[in-house]
Amino acid sequence: MEAVLATQVQRYLDAYVTDNARFLAERLVAHHPTEENILLLATCYYRAGQVARALAVLSGASRPENRYLLAWCNFEQGQFAEAENALLGGEDIDDLDALDNVPAGAAGLYLLGRVCRRGSRRQQAVACFVKSLEIDPFMWSAYEELCELGANIEASGFFGAANYFNSTGQRSCDVDYVNPADNDRRFGVEEDYHEANNAPFADDRLFGTPESPVDFGIATPKNVLTNSAGPLAYKTPNANNFNGSNSHTTTAVKKPRVTEGIGAPARQRKAYRRPLTESDEKHHANSRLSFSSAIIDASPLNEVELSYLARQATDFDKLSREAWIVAGNCFSLQKEHDTALAFFQRAIQLDPSFTYAYTLSGHEYVANEDFEKAVNCYRHAIRTDPRHYNAWYGLGTIYYRQEKFEFAEYHFKRALEINPRSSLLHCFLGMVLHATHKFDEALDTLAVAAELQPLNPQARFQRANVLITQQRFEEALAELHIVKNFAPRESSVHFMMGKVAKKLGRTEEAMKYFTSALYFHPKDNNLIKVAIDKINEPDLDDDDRM
Repeated sequence: MEAVLATQVQRYLDAYVTDNARFLAERLVAHHPTEENILLLATCYYRAGQVARALAVLSGASRPENRYLLAWCNFEQGQFAEAENALLGGEDIDDLDALDNVPAGAAGLYLLGRVCRRGSRRQQAVACFVKSLEIDPFMWSAYEELCELGANIEASGFFGAANYFNSTGQRSCDVDYVNPADNDRRFGVEEDYHEANNAPFADDRLFGTPESPVDFGIATPKNVLTNSAGPLAYKTPNANNFNGSNSHTTTAVKKPRVTEGIGAPARQRKAYRRPLTESDEKHHANSRLSFSSAIIDASPLNEVELSYLARQATDFDKLSREAWIVAGNCFSLQKEHDTALAFFQRAIQLDPSFTYAYTLSGHEYVANEDFEKAVNCYRHAIRTDPRHYNAWYGLGTIYYRQEKFEFAEYHFKRALEINPRSSLLHCFLGMVLHATHKFDEALDTLAVAAELQPLNPQARFQRANVLITQQRFEEALAELHIVKNFAPRESSVHFMMGKVAKKLGRTEEAMKYFTSALYFHPKDNNLIKVAIDKINEPDLDDDDRM
């Protein structure tokens, strides 16, 4: 009778009739409470989403199969120490043979690696993921985790038909920690992050994408970070890219990445466009999150597209964290920050470890100028993922605005440790160094920024600011001429060139630049008119930064 009931339970589980399987399993355990039967009942509870019940019946499990399911239940309940104990059976993870005795083989090691990662024990997590891949090269999730942890691994060491079918199941792989940028997840494109909602002089759109006309505002370096933090990214041919939901996106170098935009407020991001089609698979929530970033633009059409996508995503799965991020992006694009926050908080409620929901919430709080809550969100994002450089960058911008330059410098440098090839990060660090009067270091940092992204003249614009402060006017004017070639119709560039020409005593040349600035920016031109009126008067201000 026991064998018959066990067979029927398994049959109904295979047929997805979970309620009937659970009923029979409960009868089975009542009459024959063996660990094999308890595992069947726990499986019924687990598949029905009743993790707490499964955890209760598995308490004190000793069979490897039972311990494995117990570990998953503990993990999903956030009981990471208990999950580790269930997998290791009381052994110390540092013991040489401990990993060999983990139940379920590659799957158990993968779970143990996730437990270690949640506990910020990266070295042990990497060891678990590597061993998982050595046992089972098809454990792609372990490879994803290794890439996210910044481990220096070669895919050819694990994947490939020849490697797999000729292997003995035990391969060695040297794993080192390298510069995390080599395998970094990237969320965002180096685009126009800074709208000038409340800029004191003019548009602060100093950071334009190379694909569009570069637009500079008449602003001091302090005004550049008036708005909330945006995403930072770089493009490299040999990098492994993952989106916010661990979905690998192998893309050719010249092909735009639709996943590069998740870590920024919707209203501040212009990303490469990808049309939504009915053929896109609805069950891929990661794709919807990527598309919500890819279609964001300033045109009303994209607001309609994003609204449609948000409605479609939430209707399809209201328990999907990605769906609520898409909906939040929709309202962020319309500058309804409080509503966007509500949706991002819903995503956090569904998955408290979702790093990007915290980062996006931080961006919205910055937009509302609630810096205390923004700082808390960014810090929480860093706690869930210390390599999430958007959060380090967001904290740096807040401290910069608060003129806490030492803190800002620290956070920008931490972000650069993770993503050293970001031109924007180098530029922002250079601005902080400028503010702290570390002029030579600022010039070197801005030179690196210009080298990393030659088509984006923002770094040269800031270099000119530093050179003006050092009264190296000829060099500053040379930098500004290069910037003018990129943005010939930008008023702020002509205005700054006029100021520099005046410093050099070239009054006629200065007047020409001021006139051009007035022509290209006829509105809110009081600053330019004052400069023209005082063209023959010496400058009285000591601060030459513009």
